[in-house]
Amino acid sequence: MVAKPKRIGLVACCKTKAATRHPARFLYRSQLFKMALQYAVLTCDEVYILSAKYGLVALDQQIEPYELTLNGMGKQERLQWAKSIKLPPGQYVYFAGARYREFLPPGEVPMQGLKIGHQLQWLKEKLKSAISY
Repeated sequence: MVAKPKRIGLVACCKTKAATRHPARFLYRSQLFKMALQYAVLTCDEVYILSAKYGLVALDQQIEPYELTLNGMGKQERLQWAKSIKLPPGQYVYFAGARYREFLPPGEVPMQGLKIGHQLQWLKEKLKSAISY
């Protein structure tokens, strides 16, 4: 019997951050990040954060706040960033915009094509049904 690949949740960082060093899961402060992380933790076997500065970050890894985004980088810089990301083997589930996943392996993008307001609504509905089972 072949084992089913692990679902690896990959959540993009966000601009709004705490002012001081924190475990990555608590550094990022946007509502979209918090909800995406919560949903990823509920639905994936492992979850990591895609940080523009630190690369692939474990949820409890202590990191400093920073001001950097892939959205402000050129194509070559984004390609170099992606090459630095060492993903564990598995089936990837992206909670990240196109710039964060463009040079990473293909995977599931549950909220692809949704604007931020619709992403928040989608996550709210999914979290409500996942928690209320």
